[in-house]
Amino acid sequence: LVPRAGLRPGLALHHRPRGYFGVPRDTVVFDGQRPAPGIPTGVAGIASSKLRLSEGVAADGPGRAVAGEFHSGAISERIVGRAWPAAQSHVVTLELRD
Repeated sequence: LVPRAGLRPGLALHHRPRGYFGVPRDTVVFDGQRPAPGIPTGVAGIASSKLRLSEGVAADGPGRAVAGEFHSGAISERIVGRAWPAAQSHVVTLELRD
């Protein structure tokens, strides 16, 4: 990641290793964004979402909670991680179980 002027971005990934996200079939929420960034409407074919966290978005700074949610039929999962600046070589990965 290359920081934009005045910003120290962080990077968070919301990942489903055993399946794909499909909107509108599934409900996928990442840090309050619904649908999650990068998840197109239509046939399921994307297994991860990437979110860049800037100081402007992460106003409460490093260590703030970042939540990922997935709901599809009987499957419902919510996982929470902590945001951290990429400048310190941290990437937050929220990996779903189902």
